[in-house]
Amino acid sequence: MMKWLGIILFLTVWIQEGSAQSDAGIRFFQGTWQEALEEAKHQNKWLFVDIWASWCGPCKRMAAEILVQKEVGDYFNERFVCYKLMTDPSDKEEKKVAEEVSKRYHVNFLPTLLWVDAEGTLLHYTTGFQSKEALIQQAKIAQDPERRLGTLLQRWKNGERSLEAGMAYFSAFPQDSKSFDEFYLHLSPQEQCDTNLQTMMLFSLTLATDSRVPHYIASHWKEQFAVADRPDYWISFLSGALERELEICWTNQQAFKQVGDRWKTYGFPFTECVIDKSICLQKLVNKEYDDAYRQLETMMGKYRDDQLFFIVAVLYELFNQLCEGELTDSQKRPVLMEYAERFLATQPEDCDPVYQAQIRLLSYVVCGEKEKAEKCMDEILPRVSDEDERAYLDFLFSPLKQMDK
Repeated sequence: MMKWLGIILFLTVWIQEGSAQSDAGIRFFQGTWQEALEEAKHQNKWLFVDIWASWCGPCKRMAAEILVQKEVGDYFNERFVCYKLMTDPSDKEEKKVAEEVSKRYHVNFLPTLLWVDAEGTLLHYTTGFQSKEALIQQAKIAQDPERRLGTLLQRWKNGERSLEAGMAYFSAFPQDSKSFDEFYLHLSPQEQCDTNLQTMMLFSLTLATDSRVPHYIASHWKEQFAVADRPDYWISFLSGALERELEICWTNQQAFKQVGDRWKTYGFPFTECVIDKSICLQKLVNKEYDDAYRQLETMMGKYRDDQLFFIVAVLYELFNQLCEGELTDSQKRPVLMEYAERFLATQPEDCDPVYQAQIRLLSYVVCGEKEKAEKCMDEILPRVSDEDERAYLDFLFSPLKQMDK
């Protein structure tokens, strides 16, 4: 009897401890989207929404490391009704609702974290992985009527074109290129160089190829933009804009030359390299492999170590052709492995080893070197804990698996 009593007491304590651990973090409401809104109305609270997907590594990391913390749970459970919305559920009705909610709130990145009132009106949002401190800080901003993004979006809607209001609007509508042109060109030179705005323009904004902004920045480089906090962001932004302009001219050599000549007048050191890269990629797309490899060989001898990034674009183009069954054995040139190693040798000592493995693996795969690719996978996979990174490496290796079938 005493033995069974001890087991029962042990199980009781174990269950209580497990329950306490599971309740330590955010307690998410279980039910439909509409029921969550109704619960928020019943409790006279706002709704905090974690929008995630089963394939999203940062989403799962936040769930495992941040949302379970007691400090986070204490803050959120007291102030909000909390709800998780999965974008890729197996249930068709749930998926339909998730698509409607994502469309309504312009969800472009995952995770997206929303704060809405009981009527579903957007008050604030943020995207990406958030540390404990950052998440609580975002919740505090959401409760500040002067700082939350919902207020800034309303100010934009009312005609305000300040940097703050514009940042809020274009984070929600990154593809509104025409409006961005008008907004950006009316900012002060200091505001145009704001680092947060630079970051948005480089990493999330989608500008049309006829946008006036890249040429405005390029033509005002010496007077204004060379003193920006992140001039390297401008270089990346401008070289990307040149690439896009050149690509749409691939079938019109006269237009291609005009675009190149216009950019050469700005005097950037990257212009000629970007033009050569575009010519090489065009030849690869057109399956003019001999000409493409001659062009690539010339470029490898012509450009300095810090300009060899074009080899990555070449490898990805060939990888895409391999996946589509368009790359024959005769076009798998071993010299690509040498070029990839030369590029990797130029990277800083603290360069991400997973990134280096990806580039090296790409070169092995497009050259059909299965043994080298397998060895590369064997060396790097034990060091990779992130599920998304492991899945991506498996994806890069997949064409060689298909060869065995």
